[in-house]
Amino acid sequence: MAVLEAWAAGTPAIMTSECNLPEGFAHGAALETGIDAASITVSLTRALAMTDHEWLAMARAAHGLASGPFSAETIAGRWAKTYRWLASGKGATWA
Repeated sequence: MAVLEAWAAGTPAIMTSECNLPEGFAHGAALETGIDAASITVSLTRALAMTDHEWLAMARAAHGLASGPFSAETIAGRWAKTYRWLASGKGATWA
């Protein structure tokens, strides 16, 4: 959730692939890091060395994800579709 909150604020993220948000890497809204100190150091150094132009491009990408595929409206629509599917009886069956 912290990554999604950051994107909603237009803030790029430094995250691991375990966040399960590959869209962040694909759209340039996130820098990948590992979980060990050395990897985190490299990621922080890379982030702090970014130019204003690079940072703003990442910020725009972050905001785009938050206002597009991860917007409240989009997610609510996906949940509604799932609920309709389950209510139709085509979903999981219970004994």
